[in-house]
Amino acid sequence: MWLAATCQPGHHPCLAGHEFYESLVFFLINSGEVPIIGTSDHTDAMADTMGPVDGSGSNRIDMVTPGKIQGQRLSELLRYLIEQKTILSVQLQGTGYERLTYILDMTETATESHLIIDLPEGFNNVAHRVSPWQLGFNFNGPDKLEYLFSVRGGELHDQGVRIPCPKYIERIQRRKNFRIMTPAGTRMVITTPSLKGLMDLINISLGGAYGTMAKHNLKNAREPFLKVGKRIDKLGIIFPQDNEMPEQIIVIKEAQVRRIDHDMTNNRYKYAFEFMDIESDQLAKLTQTIYHIQRQFLTRR
Repeated sequence: MWLAATCQPGHHPCLAGHEFYESLVFFLINSGEVPIIGTSDHTDAMADTMGPVDGSGSNRIDMVTPGKIQGQRLSELLRYLIEQKTILSVQLQGTGYERLTYILDMTETATESHLIIDLPEGFNNVAHRVSPWQLGFNFNGPDKLEYLFSVRGGELHDQGVRIPCPKYIERIQRRKNFRIMTPAGTRMVITTPSLKGLMDLINISLGGAYGTMAKHNLKNAREPFLKVGKRIDKLGIIFPQDNEMPEQIIVIKEAQVRRIDHDMTNNRYKYAFEFMDIESDQLAKLTQTIYHIQRQFLTRR
């Protein structure tokens, strides 16, 4: 197998560190082979990576009105959170428990509505301490402001945790003091018929990524190298190794450029991508990696 090849005298020179993996990703995304390099079992935390990620949220749901979001706008917002796999912080009152999760599904009938959320790590160990549950949630909306809601009750479900839909979600008129970013050295490889590029990622979610072009092959061209709406096949994302997780390589089957921002101060462009298609095993791997990164963030916080 190609991955098992080693460098020997007289053959291609060995590449060290990220250069090796960047070349590996270029090879894999052109050949169609998906790498199996490092896995992570860290699935116990996730934080919100919304903001300038997929570039589509603020145009789809009106978030201008402050205060309580309810009625039809509440249903639209909850559907948006499901579609975008937005990450929420959940707290179980009376236990000191706080983890991160996302909404898997919403069920609605004439008399009641429920949410199914992904089972947070360790929830089973504390859920029996209080009854009924008082659960608080918060997340960053597409306008990068904080949103809060709470529910009473719930039960374990075969897909996760089943809870009542909130009566309303409150939009807070202040910005978060922090924005979740990818670890330094997180890269994304892009290949089109004309462009071979390497991006430094700024942030990422299960739905998209945001970053700047670090290297490319278009020496005499000017940015932006991509246009809004451009679809790109097979992007390779490289997460650097840390003291708990080995280096991760994840392949996105298809992505689309949703927004391009011009950083006038540094005279560079920032590109927002939405992930349009990703294989289930790669999505699971991305989910695990994001869980790990956000667990580290919560630990540092």
